[in-house]
Amino acid sequence: MEKLTGYASIDKPWLKYYPKYIIDADIPKMTMYEYLLEANNYYPNRIALNYFDKRISYGELIEKIDITALSLMQMGIKKGDIITICLPTVPEFIYLFYAISKIGAVANMIDPRKSTEEMIEYSSSVKSKLFIVVDTVLDKIKNLKENTDIEFIVAISPADSMPKKMQKLYNLKNGFKKKKKNIIYWDNFYQLGIERKHNIIKEDFPKYEENTPVAIVYTGGTTGKSKGVILSNDNINATAYQTLTCGYLFERKHVWLNIMPPFIAYGIGNGLHLPLICGMEMI
Repeated sequence: MEKLTGYASIDKPWLKYYPKYIIDADIPKMTMYEYLLEANNYYPNRIALNYFDKRISYGELIEKIDITALSLMQMGIKKGDIITICLPTVPEFIYLFYAISKIGAVANMIDPRKSTEEMIEYSSSVKSKLFIVVDTVLDKIKNLKENTDIEFIVAISPADSMPKKMQKLYNLKNGFKKKKKNIIYWDNFYQLGIERKHNIIKEDFPKYEENTPVAIVYTGGTTGKSKGVILSNDNINATAYQTLTCGYLFERKHVWLNIMPPFIAYGIGNGLHLPLICGMEMI
């Protein structure tokens, strides 16, 4: 028996609560997209997302992610490019986030409540050329292109994936907004991927590389100015996988209520990625 040092970081007393096969298990060596695909490949008809009672199966989810990846590529996005995303957790964000992982790009995550000045700073500091934003804050970014490297702005409405009746109620409550010039709306953006798919272009997607960046989240705002922190596919896979094996019984039959926003590390690692690799229905 090894002599204890008294330092938990060395002695690791928690390991006695875990079976050996968990202790010896390796974190998945793949992209987030590949992990999602591998975990649910045999369950295409199970429900992945429940958005205002509109249910999207895992088969549909993967298809939408794949088409979104083609839309990004059609806009010239390639491996290593940084895409700024300013969205709450709507289904379109999920398609985008895994599509970004698939093509090897990086999601620069911004809280939609940030000021105009912060949005400009966080976009320009990473030289992002594409800005994807919830349409409720479009007025904040009317001068974004003039002050950054942004070439394209894609707008998404919270109503885009709602059931038709709820879409009408949402638009009635919030007013029918006139579409702004020089803004690409989700339907048109998504159509780019559909057209590329139909043109039978043989796509060459990047292979997994260890510690490749996939997201930038901003943190530390309670003690000063928020700092951008780079997360890799491995970071996000690890936090989801380790939670999956921590002793709680997560099963495919469970339903997960996602209340965390996607622009924080916990929101994408445990709030989003974890329930989907478990194959749960996520509300």
